[in-house]
Amino acid sequence: MLGYSPAVIGVGFLTLASIIVIVSRKAHLPYSIAMVLIGLLLSLSGLEPPSFFSGDLLLLVLLPALLFEATFHLDFEDLRRNATLILTLAVPGVLLSTFIVGFLFRWGVATFFHYDLSLLKALILGALISATDPISVVSLFKELGVPKRLSVLVEGESLFNDGTSLVFYRILLLILVGMLVKDQHGFVSQYIHATLQIGSILGPLLAGIIGFLLVAVGGALIGGAIGYVFGVLFLPITEPMVELSMTGVMTYATYLLAEEAQVSGVIAVVVGTLIFVRVAGRKGISATARLTINTFWEYVAFLINSFIFLIIGLELNVIFRGPGVEVFSSLSSVVGPVVWGIFVILLARFFVVYPLGGLLHRRDETIPLRWLAVLLWGGIRGSLGLVLALNLAGYTAFSRDEYILLISVTYGYVLFSLIVQGLTIKPLLIWLRIVRRDVVQDHFQWLRGQLVARWSGWRHLESLHDDNVITDAVWQKLNAEYREVGRRLSSEVESLVQEHPRLLLRAELQARLEALKEEEVALRELASAGGLTEARYRQLVGLWDEQIERVEQKLYDVKVERDASMVPQKREERPAVS
Repeated sequence: MLGYSPAVIGVGFLTLASIIVIVSRKAHLPYSIAMVLIGLLLSLSGLEPPSFFSGDLLLLVLLPALLFEATFHLDFEDLRRNATLILTLAVPGVLLSTFIVGFLFRWGVATFFHYDLSLLKALILGALISATDPISVVSLFKELGVPKRLSVLVEGESLFNDGTSLVFYRILLLILVGMLVKDQHGFVSQYIHATLQIGSILGPLLAGIIGFLLVAVGGALIGGAIGYVFGVLFLPITEPMVELSMTGVMTYATYLLAEEAQVSGVIAVVVGTLIFVRVAGRKGISATARLTINTFWEYVAFLINSFIFLIIGLELNVIFRGPGVEVFSSLSSVVGPVVWGIFVILLARFFVVYPLGGLLHRRDETIPLRWLAVLLWGGIRGSLGLVLALNLAGYTAFSRDEYILLISVTYGYVLFSLIVQGLTIKPLLIWLRIVRRDVVQDHFQWLRGQLVARWSGWRHLESLHDDNVITDAVWQKLNAEYREVGRRLSSEVESLVQEHPRLLLRAELQARLEALKEEEVALRELASAGGLTEARYRQLVGLWDEQIERVEQKLYDVKVERDASMVPQKREERPAVS
């Protein structure tokens, strides 16, 4: 970037990010895509990323924070109920995608574009491009009111396939380097190097399988242990700032310790955060602390994501104007391999989502087949794949031609994914009838929101009056105002429900779902206190999971399908403010 100080760059970045967020919301455009587009426009003027940006900055500083923020918001029970599909897509799915991309890409560039790329290097491309980034998709899900379970599937897959794709990437690189360099440091590197000595195809195969288990399971064990320790330490603390500091210490200590041990820092942070939230629970994390933690980490995630997506746009200059890029005299010379790469990556995603998702659909029909199209098209790639591709420049095993080829394909697909897939996922959701514009429901939520807010305010005023904080005269005046507004809003809600009885069913199902989840929490607390054996706890949780899934499916059906037979008889509803 131009020769400005980091302070000037930081102020300029914050200003630019704030403006882009405001404009993107006015334009109904995901801000992540808007940041990429602005970065591309700025790159045309010769602007480049700041000199301090590097792969280490993302992997060691920015990535752990993003992982904690995303995992902290996920409900452990939601993840557990959907663990089969999430882990299927994140482990065998990533492995299958890696091999499909590797084999087909190598064959295509050799056949059509005359590039001599080894299979191992093509597999490295397959591994690094398998990491999905759901930021723009999940923000759109929240805006449109997509079923929560679908959001959990997309977010959960992204968290775990980031870890597995990074593990596959690292193992493949270690195998590649181990074939060229004898002296390796670290127990994983030494194991892989020793296994490669077996020779033939058995050596690399064993190196890959056992290496993956060492790195993935090692990361999960380290993360789980640290998360449990911090969860226990968190329980007696009541100072919000200390609690917030502990989350930061836990996140970076977990990541750095795992990386130092040559296991997966990504998996360690994800598992550690899940265990931490599980152990600390609602009793350990006060409402004030939860608000403080959420606000802080959401802001940190916003800054990091804004920075990364802007950098993705600016990286155009680094990739196509760096030293040695004269091999490709123009952008047009890499269009063919990039287009082939996009086709192969989408094809691999198709063969991952539909066969694996279809098998799971047969076992669990509460996962609609139409969701598979969203998982296919919503598997957007982001910054991690690009950083891993840029990281290949530090390995002498890759020639300049090979590096430019791989970085071009990665960059091309990341742009295609963010812009094309990111902008068309909303029409896809509407076309599949997963979401639709519901004017009646919007109006119902508008009225109910006002009613809940007014009811909360009235209750607070009543408590102040009961405690003699406000005088009788003030209370009588405000009480009359709130009662009048409450009666009007209650009447409007009642009239709307009479005209559209399905609103009542949706509200009933939502309340039932929340009650079942609270009951499951009570079962977990009872088991933790020794009131239930592990066997009985598992049996009861299984029964509650079945009820929750049935209610979630009914709620999904009511939101999407226009089935008149599902409309219940109207019942009386007590006004919230009387």
